Amino acid sequence: MKNKSLMIGLATGAVLLATVAQAGENAAVQPNQKKTGVANAALPIMTETLEVKLGTPEFAQLRAKRLEWFNQAKYGLFIHWGICSIPAGEWNGKPVEGDPISIQKDGHIPGAEYRKLAEKFNPTKFDADAWAQCAEDAGMKYVVYIAKHMDGFAMFRSQVSPYNVYDATPWKRDPLKELQIACQKRGLILCVYYSQTIDWEDPDALENPWVSGGSDDEIVPRQHIFKKDLDKYLERKAIPQLKELLTNYGPIGMLWFDNPFGMTKERSIRLAEVVRQLQPDTLLNTRLTIVGSATYLCDVQSLGDNAGPVSIHPGAWETCATLNWCWAYRAKPTAWPWAKTADGGPLSRGAWSGYQYSDTEWKTPKTVCLTLVDIVSKGGNYLLDVGPTDKGEFPQEAQDILRKVGAWLKVNGEAIYGAGRTPFGAEFGKPMDTYVEAGRKVQISSGTDWRCTTKPGKLYIHIFKRPANGRQLVPMSTTITKAVMLGDPMAKPLNLQQTEAGWEVTLPETPDPLATVLALDVANPVVPIKSDK
Repeated sequence: MKNKSLMIGLATGAVLLATVAQAGENAAVQPNQKKTGVANAALPIMTETLEVKLGTPEFAQLRAKRLEWFNQAKYGLFIHWGICSIPAGEWNGKPVEGDPISIQKDGHIPGAEYRKLAEKFNPTKFDADAWAQCAEDAGMKYVVYIAKHMDGFAMFRSQVSPYNVYDATPWKRDPLKELQIACQKRGLILCVYYSQTIDWEDPDALENPWVSGGSDDEIVPRQHIFKKDLDKYLERKAIPQLKELLTNYGPIGMLWFDNPFGMTKERSIRLAEVVRQLQPDTLLNTRLTIVGSATYLCDVQSLGDNAGPVSIHPGAWETCATLNWCWAYRAKPTAWPWAKTADGGPLSRGAWSGYQYSDTEWKTPKTVCLTLVDIVSKGGNYLLDVGPTDKGEFPQEAQDILRKVGAWLKVNGEAIYGAGRTPFGAEFGKPMDTYVEAGRKVQISSGTDWRCTTKPGKLYIHIFKRPANGRQLVPMSTTITKAVMLGDPMAKPLNLQQTEAGWEVTLPETPDPLATVLALDVANPVVPIKSDK
């Protein structure tokens, strides 16, 4: 999905965003629709006004209000789809190293050749209702759709550039408009992704260095920033297209920016004020800007791809992740012949030594469930990706996995939606290294036995590994007044026993295959008992 060298500095807003209010214990709130004028109408420059409001109690209250739906939702669907789905990871019959979403760059494909893909784009099996229904069945509450990725091709009908899905393809449909309607029917919050500085089709944006004749030693050589007229690009294409997205598609829950090379404080403010003028309730993520001093403009911290914190994390934040190894669709599983493990065998998840992309190595429903609960227990949201085929369908494997987790959420959603952070932390264990997409090494929590999420007067203990003695220890001295298995229609009280180490809860005989969830009524505040182990 991303240029791997561009991830440097994207977490600079962690401290500044720590003061974001933890809202959203109530029901989900749809963002207010703010449809003002036409897409290409000029907006006044309001930098001074915007800066005056920053840091005031009024600004903090508005941000908290904007975040209500996000803090309630917790789980969303990312959709990476475009004309890149036609080659699906191959060019001229050969696999291209890297993610299919960036095949133009990774395959050194000249712009004139790549643009011809639009002439072949005809996703006859696209059904926005099927996409939205899958998201609803999965228990997801919002959808982030790729409106324009780094290749510059707009996956919506745009009057700004003819390089878009309606005008440049034989399909002649606007999938974003259809998805907007489908999401609205189901109460899903629609969000859009927009690559604000990298656009390999536009001469003034940061480009594919191979196409533009630059060095391929770096994904986007820094010297290209100074050779480009990025302000011209922003005013001529990016901002007008953002206005289209904000005026033609109803309420937008979040504008999901990415790869902010060249986004100075002034440019970041310029884009932020466009959003605040047209849809003041729309959230902004921290990949709007690479300038740490400008992250106060943003509402949601975007952590690294396929990477989350190893402990409780402050503020409003989100982890985006792939369901397999790829962001966009790869038609054929591919293992690079030189990519081997230390013992000479083929690579598998968690054993990277270089690129190895396979669209058939899927995360299991239990892994997805554990990751979701882990992220929520640390205070964040989980944005999980699916790459549709060139025909417009979600891979069946992805649908099956998502719906299995969705079935679990129908029973246990109370412990996820609007839930807060754990009062403990020892359950995370020590940090450990693992490998994710593009062979990047990240740290994750080693403990996988259980997690805890919270609501006022409630603890939810998610058990992924049943203790051998059948009793779950809750390490706190706080009194538990009632313990039941979440989803038990009879709400049968479970046996409790207080020990020096905390409370032991006798578990039901049959565990849930994904996670058994205990609902505990407790007094506040929770007082953890620290173990000497």
